[in-house]
Amino acid sequence: MALHQISNNNPDILKKLEQVANSNDAVLLCGDGTYQCPRLKTQLAVYALHDDVETRGLQLPENITAIDDSDWADLIIKYGTTVSWT
Repeated sequence: MALHQISNNNPDILKKLEQVANSNDAVLLCGDGTYQCPRLKTQLAVYALHDDVETRGLQLPENITAIDDSDWADLIIKYGTTVSWT
């Protein structure tokens, strides 16, 4: 299990993610990575940092869960491995 942390708006990251992610992984969108929300089509659990979404004036699709920093820490512990996509 891994938590894939996306902090970049580069759409190529999503193509690479599809190639390496396992079905029990999750995705966290943070920083400019929250701009990926409309493009992210996956069966994985997807989270986005609420403050980053709000700062950018974005609306989250129903399949993406907004979380705070405390929830983020819980996800890091839950998934054990974090892969940063920058």
